[in-house]
Amino acid sequence: MDSAAFADSVRPDAADWDARGAVPAEVVKAVAHAGFLAADLPASAGGAGRTPAELGELCADFGGVCSSLRALVTVQGMVAAAVLRWGTDGQRARWLPALARGDVLAGFAATEPGAGSDLSAVTTSAVREAGRVRVRGRKLWVTFGEVADVFLVLAACAGRPVTVLVEAGRPGTTVEPVRGQLGMRAARLAHVRFDDVTVPAENLLAPPGFGLSHVVATALDHGRFTVAWGCAGLAETCLRTAAGHAADRVQGGTRLADLQAV
Repeated sequence: MDSAAFADSVRPDAADWDARGAVPAEVVKAVAHAGFLAADLPASAGGAGRTPAELGELCADFGGVCSSLRALVTVQGMVAAAVLRWGTDGQRARWLPALARGDVLAGFAATEPGAGSDLSAVTTSAVREAGRVRVRGRKLWVTFGEVADVFLVLAACAGRPVTVLVEAGRPGTTVEPVRGQLGMRAARLAHVRFDDVTVPAENLLAPPGFGLSHVVATALDHGRFTVAWGCAGLAETCLRTAAGHAADRVQGGTRLADLQAV
């Protein structure tokens, strides 16, 4: 099934997902099974090898139906892109096929209470000690953070930005689901707290100092691309819906579409 057909198949359910606050787990599995997660990863890394244009069309198709569904593709792709570009061979082998299969869901954890647009101001710390890294801090608005299996965390290590892969099941990790947002209510947003969470040193992604300018930049570039395509799909759906309403709605004996202002 191509992405347009898949999007059409779930279109009737999107409003219910939004009301319930979750894209169902079986839909997430179906998205993964169809090869839509981390879809631009090369086949050698477990992906579908989609071109940028093909990935964009996928995100437009999903964005036109449910922004939360598109957000799933976005965040999974962001983390996969960062690991592909900056990970070691071992990290790529461990994470990329699992991300593409949907065996592992990823969260991108950068924003903090005092660091949103200015990510250089993050206060989450990563302390290296005897083959381990200890992470402490709080991250906000993590897309699909409520159900993520691993977080790509931006932190500061001895004054330098670093990125660390932190598994959600690590002791000291607390996930706080977010409810009641104005939109994307099915995107399983969460705030995540790391209270001296310890991970192996090999969970560091790229050398210290590369965290913001290289790793996070790669992830954000990928994210901006997919969000923009998703917005194009959403705008197309809005236009089609408005045009249909104007063609069908009659006021004062005249269709709205026949009014010059419309």
